Amino acid sequence: SAEATAQALQITIPPTTPGNALVVSFTIHTDAAVTGVTDDGGNTYVPAGVRASQANTSSEIWISDHASSATTVDVTLDKQGSFNVYTLELANVRGAPAKTNSACLEYPPTFVQAPITTTVPDELIVTVTMFAFPVFIASMDPPFIGLPPQSGNATGYLSAHEPGTYASTFTIESGEG
Repeated sequence: SAEATAQALQITIPPTTPGNALVVSFTIHTDAAVTGVTDDGGNTYVPAGVRASQANTSSEIWISDHASSATTVDVTLDKQGSFNVYTLELANVRGAPAKTNSACLEYPPTFVQAPITTTVPDELIVTVTMFAFPVFIASMDPPFIGLPPQSGNATGYLSAHEPGTYASTFTIESGEG
């Protein structure tokens, strides 16, 4: 995980296991957009097609399935932007996302969730938030497994063992975060 204000950023990650999926998620605090994700393993990353935007804040998810081992991930935006980036390595994930969903709504009146309905056991769900000051995420709630929040935002994942509808929930706080 990393935070930056830049047009490009290289992130050092622990060496990944060949064959695992690599997922990179973003919260972008300016009107920039991700134009590319690469790594030193020569893996190809594709957008998951779930960019969500509200005012100048957005989120994106990119994935490389069945990846070669990598130790660095390079991110490029279309212009300089302020963003958080999270990296996940996940075993037993194949193919591009079969389902995607995104949602945005200005708070108040409510926090928006983007539920996903799974149809077979053990489908992977990845979530990323895009909250703005003064609201921030203190933690992601189970059953999702969250990475540590950055700048008030977080990413997480769930292997949905049973088919059903899932949406990530968070412990929300307000103030300086």
